[in-house]
Amino acid sequence: MKKLVALIAAASALIAAQNSVVVPFGGYLWYGDGSSKDSGYLAGVYMSGESDGKVVELQYSYVDISYKDSSENLRQNDFTLALSAKTEDGNSFRVGGHYIDSDDIYTDGGLALFGGAHFASTAQLYYGADLYYTNYKNFDPALDVWQATPYLGKFFYGGDLGNFYLQASYTYIWLQSSRIVQSVGQTGGNGRGTVSIVKTDEYGDSYNSASISATHYYKRFTTTASFWLGKQAFAVRDGGFSVYNLPELHQGGAKLQTYYSYSKETTLGVSFGYERFTDTQSGEDTGLFAAVASLTYTF
Repeated sequence: MKKLVALIAAASALIAAQNSVVVPFGGYLWYGDGSSKDSGYLAGVYMSGESDGKVVELQYSYVDISYKDSSENLRQNDFTLALSAKTEDGNSFRVGGHYIDSDDIYTDGGLALFGGAHFASTAQLYYGADLYYTNYKNFDPALDVWQATPYLGKFFYGGDLGNFYLQASYTYIWLQSSRIVQSVGQTGGNGRGTVSIVKTDEYGDSYNSASISATHYYKRFTTTASFWLGKQAFAVRDGGFSVYNLPELHQGGAKLQTYYSYSKETTLGVSFGYERFTDTQSGEDTGLFAAVASLTYTF
């Protein structure tokens, strides 16, 4: 509750800033046959405010996931804060943190710290990198996860066809899987009140993945299609706003996002995504389909 109150207080201060943005969002999750999970829903709000090249971003999100064995749902709250500084030539530097309040005993209290540098060139090239460090103190010994995600993008003017932005990125994740094996062995796999991680042999010490996205800007519509291949465990995505802390080894996915500017102040958005992953609770390869809707209000 204290974290939520602090977040609301900080969000209230953002409203007084220039170029403030508020984005409530919500969605639904469907898990495949091989997963221990059945379905779930998520909801949250993102806020940002900018003044004199300084940007503050806040996000609160909540997820509730049901299980196929009819055991108690897993509920999780996530809190994110990011601070950015922009330069006159279009470059930016960003730091932040993401805190996890979860029913999963292994990752409850998890903290992700991140920082990034992003650059723009006169040739409409955009490049940079984000670094992430996540600590899960409830593993014994504690589990540290390091991640580096560099990217390169190019903007194209398309005339009557609209404009385009293409981006490629690479993600490297490093952790000590022996700490997962040791922790699960000591607790008997006890997590979220029942069984969390079972298939510890599925985990390795490093993971590599690559993604490609294409964004089309046409009149009032902005549409992005993206996909990624490789493997990820305990990954951080979306610039630090999404932390994949549950017992899953992700193997690739695709997403389609569309935003419609209803007015200068209001934008409606929907996204649909699918991912393949190994559920290290059930030990099966399965999938996840997610649908999310959002409303962006700028004032």
